[in-house]
Amino acid sequence: MAAPRSLVVLAALILSACGGERGQAPVAPSAPNAGATPELTGPGYAPAAGGAPYVAVTVADGGRVGGRVVYKGAPRPPRPIQVTKDSAVCGAVAHTEESLVVGSDGGIRYAVVSIGPIGRGKAWPAAAKPSLDQHGCWFIPHVQVIPAGATLDVVNSDGILHNIHTYPKHNLPANMAQPKFKRVLSLPFPAADVVKVNCDVHSWMSAWIVVAAHPYYAVTDERGAFALEGVPPGTYTLSAWHETLGTRDQSITVPAGGAAEATIIFQE
Repeated sequence: MAAPRSLVVLAALILSACGGERGQAPVAPSAPNAGATPELTGPGYAPAAGGAPYVAVTVADGGRVGGRVVYKGAPRPPRPIQVTKDSAVCGAVAHTEESLVVGSDGGIRYAVVSIGPIGRGKAWPAAAKPSLDQHGCWFIPHVQVIPAGATLDVVNSDGILHNIHTYPKHNLPANMAQPKFKRVLSLPFPAADVVKVNCDVHSWMSAWIVVAAHPYYAVTDERGAFALEGVPPGTYTLSAWHETLGTRDQSITVPAGGAAEATIIFQE
C-alpha cells in the first residue's frame, strides 16, 4: 500500500534539512547514565559540607590559592586528528587530540582544580550564559566549568549536521541531532557532575563539562597554571582532575588575606 503523500513530503523535507547526512533523531532524556565517565573524586568535588547546599557569603579575609599542574616524565605526543567526513568544513584547520596536552615546561592544560570540602564562600561571579561551540568540527572549549543549575547552550557554527551526545552520571543524558538550521540547543545541568560530550556524526569531537557545586574551581591554562581567589581561610583538600590521568589530592592551608601555592604532579 502506497504511503500517504503527506508522509513522503515530510520525509523529503527532513532529508533536505540535514544535507543528506544521517544523524540520530532526538532521544528523550532517560535515567542518568551511570558508569559512563570517570567520577570526580575527592572533597573538592563534593556538593558541600554535609551534603547541604552551598551558601554564598561575603568573604572579607579571603586568600588566594595558586600554582601549577605538571606532568613528570615524557608524555606521549598528541595524535593528529584524521578527518573522515565533511572535509570542506572539518578539514579547513588541522587539529591534534586534546586528551593530554603538556607544554614544553611540563604544564598540563585542561586539568580542573578545586578545593573542598567547602559549604560557605564567595558567590559565583557574574558571567555570560555558558556555551559550547562547534566550530570547524571542533568543540570549543575542550574543558569548562559551569555552575550546577546552569543551562548550557550548544552552538552549531558549522552549518552542517552535528549530533550532541552527553554522558553524565548525575544529570539526564542527551542524544540529539543538531542540523544546520538548529543553531543552538540548550541543555540543563541541575546537579554537580562531570560530563563527557561527543558528536556522533564526527567521531573525533569530544569535550568535557564540569558542573560545579561551588565557585572554587579553575581550568588550567597552557602552562598548567591555576588560581582560586577569595578563599575563606582554612585547611582544605586541593584536588586536580584530568580526563586521562585521573585525580590527585593534597592538603593546603590558606591564610587569612594571604596566599598559598601548590604544585600538583601527575605521571602515567
